[in-house]
Amino acid sequence: MPRASVIWALAALTVCHLIGGSVSSWSIDRSTEEFLRLNAGFGDRELAAARSGQRVVKTLDPGIVQEMVTAGVTRFQIPFDYYVDRALRGDLYRRGSTLLQVGSFSANPSVEDLAGLTLGASDLAPIGEVESSAGQSERAAKEFLVRLVRGFQHEGIRSLEPLRQGSKKRPVAQEVRTLLSNSPYLRYYGPNLEEYFEQYPVADGQGAREHFTWAKVNIGLRNLVRLTKVTIWVQVRGSAREALIVNQQIYASRYFQASLQVDHLIAEDSGPGTPATCLVTINRGRSDLLESRIARLLRPLILSRTRASTERTLDEAKLKLEAEYRQN
Repeated sequence: MPRASVIWALAALTVCHLIGGSVSSWSIDRSTEEFLRLNAGFGDRELAAARSGQRVVKTLDPGIVQEMVTAGVTRFQIPFDYYVDRALRGDLYRRGSTLLQVGSFSANPSVEDLAGLTLGASDLAPIGEVESSAGQSERAAKEFLVRLVRGFQHEGIRSLEPLRQGSKKRPVAQEVRTLLSNSPYLRYYGPNLEEYFEQYPVADGQGAREHFTWAKVNIGLRNLVRLTKVTIWVQVRGSAREALIVNQQIYASRYFQASLQVDHLIAEDSGPGTPATCLVTINRGRSDLLESRIARLLRPLILSRTRASTERTLDEAKLKLEAEYRQN
């Protein structure tokens, strides 16, 4: 694949699992405003737009050449519990032109959990680069994917130490640890949250519910197969209800060696018959392809294109999620 095409693929990949929308005005609490200013680069203009009900997306250059960050705030007209229940069931995201195939693993992961995943030659090739025997057949590749999930269940990031990916063949475990250390905003949600991800499964999850998912994603160039650990905390503080949903990449067959999406869901008191929920999301990805010479030259354009693509994806997803709620 030409290098420029790979870079546009990276831009497209940053938007493959966000949701959101735009509706009438609402208020943002001071703590959330400060978080967005410090960690998402939001200024007065973006915050004012969010307060007016607009969907706001900002793609940031974090000053780390291997990384890209996309942040957003949105509000959509569905109940808080509806969103959380969907997330807990693992069916928050629906199949479509981007998300081709998706599913969840059982508590004891097996190849049968991957029955809905089809793997062609172009899907097997990158898997075979990591483990040659796993690229020989669909069955072997699925067994490899199941081993990755089981390994992560028992050893966390340590289980990824044998993996080498990317053009520079860097250890995936080290890339994941570096991404976590570059995401200090995790501490906003709790002093021990970063420790939980670094030391999983030893660290105390403090009431977290978790499951593992798989997906096959079409980013317009080559399909991507990805494994993700989804961790969900739901908190009730007086009349306020909030949830934190963290999608941590375990493995991706192409492009990114590590990625972390943090979704902060806030229930709004909009009165009877007008449910509304606020979502603050920040998505960080790490790839050695971003170190290439052409990526450095095109970086401002990549960030601009990523933001525009994210905005389109958010609007389309909003329509789907609200329509599905109304149909229930």
